[in-house]
Amino acid sequence: VKRKLLHLRQKQQQNSTRSDETHTDTHELLLLDSYGALGRAIMGPNGETFVNGCLVVSQVGFATAYIIFIAANLHSLAGIPRGVTCLACVPGLCGLVQARDM
Repeated sequence: VKRKLLHLRQKQQQNSTRSDETHTDTHELLLLDSYGALGRAIMGPNGETFVNGCLVVSQVGFATAYIIFIAANLHSLAGIPRGVTCLACVPGLCGLVQARDM
């Protein structure tokens, strides 16, 4: 990844003396504001789809593990059944997901 980004940066420097249109295209290529954009820069549109898919799978896994952790702790502390705790956590977490910045 580092080598590819270095290559893209060198390409931008070489094209900086060319027309504004070429410079803008190269500049947009180097504007990597997300992991998906990095995947697109390295592997094309399929790379972006792959990276975004991996992010979704990992986030779903983290959220599931978090809910199971909460349920296990509440079960050991208060004797609340794990299934009830899991179902009670989901609406609250869905509300928190809607907040962009905390």
